[in-house]
Amino acid sequence: MILQRSGSIFSAKLVARAHQTVRERVDTYLRDAAPSLALLRAYRDGEVDWSEFAQRYREEIVGSRAHVLDELRALEREHGDIVLLCTERIPPAEHCHRLILIELLE
Repeated sequence: MILQRSGSIFSAKLVARAHQTVRERVDTYLRDAAPSLALLRAYRDGEVDWSEFAQRYREEIVGSRAHVLDELRALEREHGDIVLLCTERIPPAEHCHRLILIELLE
């Protein structure tokens, strides 16, 4: 995926007001691509490790939000390369749901 204006997609649940500028500068705000708040909190609080987080996130997307994958594929067909953005640093310090999305899209 290559960074380009015509296909930037922001995917995050917890977006502070400071990130409003980011939301205004991306082409698509695809909130449903982000992990659920419950899953994010469980991971943040150490209730689940990365392996369980990744499995549960896959289940969330494939099981109840498959439209996210359809939307991402449609955007890729329309724009060519797309960029998945969220509040995690790039490259991710350790783990990020975007890597799982990429895996699911392949």
